[in-house]
Amino acid sequence: MKFLKKYKILNYKIFLLSIFCFVFGAAFFYYQIFPFNYEAKNFFKKNISFFVKKTSIPKSLESLYYKINLENINLPSKSRYGGIDFINKDNLVFVNGDGKIFIYNIYQKKFIYKSSLLSEKIIDNKKSFSNYFVGQEKNINLLFNIKDIHVNEFNKKKFIFFSSNFFDEKLKCHKINLYRSEIISNPKFKFKDVKIIYSTKDCLDKDITPLLGFAGGSSGGRIFKYDEENVLLTIGDFSSDGVNGPILSQDMSSHFGKIIKINVFNFENKIFSLGHRNPQGLFVDKNKNIFSTEHGPKGGDELNLIKENMNYGWPLASYGVNYLNHPKYEQTYQDQYLWPLDKDNMNNEFYEKPLFVWGPKYAVSNLLVYSGKKFKKWENKIIISTLYSKQITLLGYNFNEKKIFSIENIKIGKRIRDIIEGPNGDIYIMTEETSKGNNLDYPKLIILKN
Repeated sequence: MKFLKKYKILNYKIFLLSIFCFVFGAAFFYYQIFPFNYEAKNFFKKNISFFVKKTSIPKSLESLYYKINLENINLPSKSRYGGIDFINKDNLVFVNGDGKIFIYNIYQKKFIYKSSLLSEKIIDNKKSFSNYFVGQEKNINLLFNIKDIHVNEFNKKKFIFFSSNFFDEKLKCHKINLYRSEIISNPKFKFKDVKIIYSTKDCLDKDITPLLGFAGGSSGGRIFKYDEENVLLTIGDFSSDGVNGPILSQDMSSHFGKIIKINVFNFENKIFSLGHRNPQGLFVDKNKNIFSTEHGPKGGDELNLIKENMNYGWPLASYGVNYLNHPKYEQTYQDQYLWPLDKDNMNNEFYEKPLFVWGPKYAVSNLLVYSGKKFKKWENKIIISTLYSKQITLLGYNFNEKKIFSIENIKIGKRIRDIIEGPNGDIYIMTEETSKGNNLDYPKLIILKN
């Protein structure tokens, strides 16, 4: 009898333990706590051969002038958007789409810092957005996230900036916000309280593009220093282009489809240029030349030289054509072969023409003008990263005549979301997370070295 009682008690304890393990296991899985979090998965991928997925990134590449070595680093978090930049000559900062901050020391070759300073604001706002847009949960990371980051000094103060989608819970509409945080790096890294220094003047109703739904991917969001007091911020038109919705990029009462100049101290802002569709790249070189890359319609991706108060034409002028084979657009565009509002195909004297236009299936992202010493023959070339074509493109540019005279494509094999030049002249690119079926391709930091 004693044995039976002990047996029953043992069974009862095992049952309770099983329930306990199940509840906590489910909670750990739901909230992505170890061992279900990204860092643990990354550890197994790195250290256990069974989990290692073959990568298509080569160890070296041949270009016209150089043999390029590629150093491949797994980023410590999933990220479809976000960005990278250097805090100082030794440390690179990576911010993922949810606003988590990671710092990578290029000499120790490891991540030495992690912070969720911004992520609570972004994630909470993302949840509100998701609750409001029932049915779009699967697309939440495409529609709502950190778009870009930028680090620079302004009057001897070092700031980090973040741009992000923002959902106004009271008005039930959408904006783009710019956040600022001061960086203190001695004796340890510290990010001061995050402030919102800019929010789009107007707020987009969810039904502004009823055919497409919320076009959160067409939001721009690139940031770059303009002078000692101001940054420039690109803002897309969220597909409000005269076909899917009103023409916002030509409306001076709207901040959508514009590049905005923002004072980082008193937060004043003004429209810098207009007529933009979805500006994905932004760079200001040492001579104050401002370059921007922009997603156009099919066959209309552009490189532009940006001038203050100028109009870049969208959608009244474009080299791109309709996506006629896309089911979302067929009923709207019917049999028109040019964009319905493109009346003279970029021949109008009132609009600034692009420096260069790509054909379909290119998908520009960010860019830089190379100024380092590691790739001497690339000096002053415009280097553009791409998403769909998974390459970087080197453009030779005559700064006096303002003309492109050469082009070289270097295949990387991954969708590239961001590209920057390191303090020592190496080139750093950030690939983005992609998925195909059950296969998840994790984001990487790739260093191009000569």
